[in-house]
Amino acid sequence: MGTVDTVSRFGQLAMFICSMLSSVGRIVSSFVKCILSMTWHKFFKYALMVLASILMVASVAIIGLGIYLHMRPWVEVVYLGHSSKCLEYLCFGVGVAGVALALIGLFGGHREHRMLLILYCFMVPVLLFTPYFMGGPLALVFEGNMEMIVRRQSKEELVHLYGTPNHQDFTNAWDSAMKMFECCGVDYYKDFEGSAYQNLTRLHFPQVCLPKDSKVPFEKGCIQMMIDFLEHHHKAAFIFISVLCISVSLSVVVSAIFHQLVKKKEKKEKGAFLNGEELKHLQQNIHT
Repeated sequence: MGTVDTVSRFGQLAMFICSMLSSVGRIVSSFVKCILSMTWHKFFKYALMVLASILMVASVAIIGLGIYLHMRPWVEVVYLGHSSKCLEYLCFGVGVAGVALALIGLFGGHREHRMLLILYCFMVPVLLFTPYFMGGPLALVFEGNMEMIVRRQSKEELVHLYGTPNHQDFTNAWDSAMKMFECCGVDYYKDFEGSAYQNLTRLHFPQVCLPKDSKVPFEKGCIQMMIDFLEHHHKAAFIFISVLCISVSLSVVVSAIFHQLVKKKEKKEKGAFLNGEELKHLQQNIHT
């Protein structure tokens, strides 16, 4: 009896898998037929709208990153200094510009508006490559020394600003970083020796450097912990940037081709209209 039930369940599972594969096959077949029945004009129109939608989603994600940095200022404070907001503002600027250009691409593709297509074709590469042109030379100049520069700047600010009454935001940002990554100081807890914090409180390090139920501070520094965190997630960032660059590059090519197709269509319609007007004029002359 048990063997019969097992065979019956196996048969039902096999039938379910076959029905699922059949449904997927019908969907794929319908999609292929739809693609093959498309004209080049429709194909490039829909391709442009899909690629512009990808740009829209990526731009919204970049704005979300800017909001994240705004809500967690310690990321910029620890890495870029207490007075730096350039990364946050760069995310907002690039994200808003990307959303605007995506809307131009969507509207221009849907309405087949030649001027909007030209604007999209020329402005998207500017949006994509301007951050690279701005940051690329700096990365080449400071290649190999960037980490050392960040460590030195962060340590100087930590020694002179942490714990002082006029820089409470800076202190709170560092406290948040040390709590999240369970670290202390830039390189280790001895970074607070001779600091303004030690002079004001007579303590060797802040209380946030201590684990729960322990009097021994965290041994690792925050800079290294943040670098390890970024290296752990660098694959996701690489995939996001790669997909964005490829889709944007394709959208530029597609928009340029679609612009030429729209131009040919308008010329053809204009020629047909003129031929129709000439035929009407000729018929009127014959009747008169």
